Amino acid sequence: AFANVARTREFGVKYNDTWIFNTSAETWEEVKAQEGVDGRGVTPLSRSHHSLVTGLAREVLGYGGQLADGTFTDEVLILDPSASKAERRWLIAETLGPCPGARAGHTAAVSGGRMWVFGGFAMDALSNNIR
Repeated sequence: AFANVARTREFGVKYNDTWIFNTSAETWEEVKAQEGVDGRGVTPLSRSHHSLVTGLAREVLGYGGQLADGTFTDEVLILDPSASKAERRWLIAETLGPCPGARAGHTAAVSGGRMWVFGGFAMDALSNNIR
C-alpha cells in the first residue's frame, strides 16, 4: 500500500511509501518508484482510505483516497512491480468517460478485466454506487 508526510508512524499521518511483502521469504521490501528522466512517472501524494488492487496484467492499480490536505481524489495510479528497479514508476492514468468521482473509504476489486469500485465517502456524502 502507499500513503509519507513524516517518518514517525503517528495517528493521523498519511504516507506515500510503497511496500511489497514477499510471501515466500516472509520479508518486506520498500519500492522506490522512479520519477523517470523521460518525464513520465510521479511520486504519489500522501493519502489514506484509498484502494489498491492487482489482477490487470502485471500492474497494481491505486484509486482515490483522502490526501494529506483533507481533499479527496479520483486519481488512478498504475505501478508495474515486476519492472526493473530502474524502470519502476507510478503513472497517473488518463481515464476517459465517466468516473466514480473523488472518494475515500471505498472498496475495489478486479473481475472480467475491469476494476470495480464500490461505495466510500466524499466531503459531503456517502456513496453506494458501483462503477
